[in-house]
Amino acid sequence: MADRNCTCTGLNLLRELFNTYILYDSGKPYKYEAQTVLNALHDHIDRQANKPGNEPLYKKVEYILQVEKDGIKAVSKGKESPMGDSGLDRLRDDIHKYDDMKQLLVCGGPYTSDGLEDTAKVVKIVMDIMADPNPEMGSDGNLVYPSVGELAERARKPLDGLVAHLECKPLTIL
Repeated sequence: MADRNCTCTGLNLLRELFNTYILYDSGKPYKYEAQTVLNALHDHIDRQANKPGNEPLYKKVEYILQVEKDGIKAVSKGKESPMGDSGLDRLRDDIHKYDDMKQLLVCGGPYTSDGLEDTAKVVKIVMDIMADPNPEMGSDGNLVYPSVGELAERARKPLDGLVAHLECKPLTIL
């Protein structure tokens, strides 16, 4: 595994992403937290992409990181919501969609023909939970979809287990 402190930082930032969705779902003020998590998570991934030896990964995600950076600028200027398509939703979707982003989040190198590193596999699982709402049948016969906060609660469980297994120290960015 990569540098454990770096991996723990990435995993804790992902936990903060989920905490922000839970906060957003609660109806409480969330914009400061969302902007802080958005900046910290993007900066972490960008730093990993720019580390010596990660050139192959950087080339694969360079465009994605630039689009995210442009979105973050729009969010910081108040032109976009920190939760929307330019903000956390975009970053969450990119981590879910691109294995290279998962590897960078947990400070791993380019994934090989053997697949993702074990820690990145757990990230894939939790991001799959966020992406697949798995609706249930309501009493009225209609499908009931969980809220984004409920999905974040579900996704945090395996992530919390990994953080505990790695004995990661809590991260405070807010």
